Parts: sequence; structure tokens; C-alpha cells
Amino acid sequence: MLSDEEISAKIKSGSTDEGVQWAVQLVRGNSAYLSILLRLLREADDQRVRRKIAMALGELGSYYKDVAEGLISRILDDDNEDVVKSASEAIAKIGERRALPSLVRAIRRFPDSYYCL
Repeated sequence: MLSDEEISAKIKSGSTDEGVQWAVQLVRGNSAYLSILLRLLREADDQRVRRKIAMALGELGSYYKDVAEGLISRILDDDNEDVVKSASEAIAKIGERRALPSLVRAIRRFPDSYYCL
């Protein structure tokens, strides 16, 4: 099993698409990695890692129940506008209605980022 540091380094390296697709394949190959990605989404210091994980979870969301809660918490609690935007786009892709109040709050916090939602 890969460590948190190894996962963060791999997600961070390369382009956004490469990091996102690698994370998606990681979880599809072994669903035990989902809990690690959810923890890194909450705890990673690097906003690039949190943003790419949010995007990957948007790809995985309809298959795993815990994804929506992790994304909603980032929409509500993350201070980085790009992470909040990526989490919002991912939750919209999933179509999770419980996230609507969180999305409204995000729009109020970062009004210039939500022209596309």
C-alpha cells in the first residue's frame, strides 16, 4: 500500500489531468485508497493536491457514498478558492442535492469563481 506522501507526490507531479486520472485509477484498482484520498482532501497542505483529489472524486462520486461528504466539507471549510471551485464542480458533476446549501455559501464566499456553475 502506498503512503500518504507517495500518493501526494504522484498526484502533484505532472499535469492536472495526469494527477486526476492517476488518482481515479488508484481507487478503481483498490477501493481502500478512497479513504486515504478523502483524508488527503481534508489534510494535505498543498492546495494542488487537494484540488486534484477533488476533481478525481468528481469522477468517482457516483460509485462511492463517502465522496459527497468529503467534497461538501471542502466546499465549506477550505480557504483556497481553487480547491473550493474544484470541489463545487465535482459535486455538481455527481449531482448531489444535499450540497446545494454548501454551493450557495461558496458562491457568496467567492462570487467571481462561480460564473460557470
